[in-house]
Amino acid sequence: NRLVSLDQTLQAAKLDEVLLQPRDGRSRKGRSVSVLSSSSQDADRTHFFFFSDSTAAVYKEWPVLKINRYNSRQERVLGIDGDRLYNMMTKSQGGKKPKRGARLIRDVTAVSLGEKLPPPAGNSTPTSRKGKAFTVSFGDNKTLYYETNTEEDAAEIVAKLKHLVEMRGGGFNT
Repeated sequence: NRLVSLDQTLQAAKLDEVLLQPRDGRSRKGRSVSVLSSSSQDADRTHFFFFSDSTAAVYKEWPVLKINRYNSRQERVLGIDGDRLYNMMTKSQGGKKPKRGARLIRDVTAVSLGEKLPPPAGNSTPTSRKGKAFTVSFGDNKTLYYETNTEEDAAEIVAKLKHLVEMRGGGFNT
């Protein structure tokens, strides 16, 4: 942990993540705020996301492409609330629940932004969707691959998931 002057940008401070806390260093339940900033190595991502425990727990949906175990792209709606990630088919697909419609936030072990996606079915070259792609790993050794329409959506999802995991007392494997 280190103190950073607010006169300095996060990029100039070479910080990727920031946790804002009271000066005395004590965490106050319900008042913590997390920030996902742009990486100093990827300057075109300049979106910042601030979450309190209550704002992070508010349900929100994003249109995504989910890459299944056969590397096929599937249009989905990813929903996140304070307890679960929801994987839903789009309304044009009937809005039905897939085989596994939800996973618990407490089971998340890692979230990564900007990963390369597995190659499309019938292709051996991984697809680079830097900034729009992200992965979510779980305690059962399952990793899900997603792609969003915008870099901002991907960064917001990753920031929200990281905050929720930490809020639930979890930690990430690195």
